[in-house]
Amino acid sequence: MLSLDPTSYDKAWTLLGIERATRDSDYLASIVSVPAPTRRTLAIAVARLRGLGVDGILVVAPQQDAIETLAELSGDIPLVAVASGPQQVLSAVAIDHYAGAVAATRHLLDLGHRGARRPDQPRAPLRRVAGHAARGRRRYPPADDRRLESGRRL
Repeated sequence: MLSLDPTSYDKAWTLLGIERATRDSDYLASIVSVPAPTRRTLAIAVARLRGLGVDGILVVAPQQDAIETLAELSGDIPLVAVASGPQQVLSAVAIDHYAGAVAATRHLLDLGHRGARRPDQPRAPLRRVAGHAARGRRRYPPADDRRLESGRRL
C-alpha cells in the first residue's frame, strides 16, 4: 500500500481496515508512506514496493497529479486508487456514502423502528446525510429538515 497522507484520520482508518483484511486472508500488507508526494518520492516508493515483489499497489486517497505520475511509474504492477476523487486514469474503489445511508436507514425502518436518526458526526459527508434524509423522509418526515440539509445540528 502507498499512503500519501498518513496524518489524515480517515486515511489512517482506511489503511488499518485494508491491513486487517489482508491479514485475515493470510496475506501480508506492506505500507510505504509518502508525506510529500513528488515525482521523485513516488518513484522511490514504487521502487521500494517493486523490490518487495508486491502483486499490486493500493494507493490511499491520491490527488490527481499523483495519480498521473503513479500511472506512469507503476509499469506492469496493477495499481488501484482507494478513496480517490473522480478520475479516469486508475482503477478505483470508493465509498458511496449516499447509498450506504439509504441502505442503513431502510434496514432500521424495515426492522420496525418508527424513525431513524443519523449519528451526530460533525464531519459526516453531506452525501451520507442526504441519503439518510431521503430514505427516512419516505416514511417518517424529520422534525427539522434544516439539520439534515446542512449536515450539522442547528
